[in-house]
Amino acid sequence: MCQRPTEIWFNSFKNERFDGMRYATHAEIKAASFDYIEVFYAPEGSPLTG
Repeated sequence: MCQRPTEIWFNSFKNERFDGMRYATHAEIKAASFDYIEVFYAPEGSPLTG
């Protein structure tokens, strides 16, 4: 099974959300992660956004 798409996604995720960022709490990291994933999987105008 090819893991290349997953590696590419996680690389983008790390670069866009964590590269050079300093989070004070675990909750801030969790919120930033959730926001990224929510936008990635349910962009504006998607039926998933309600």
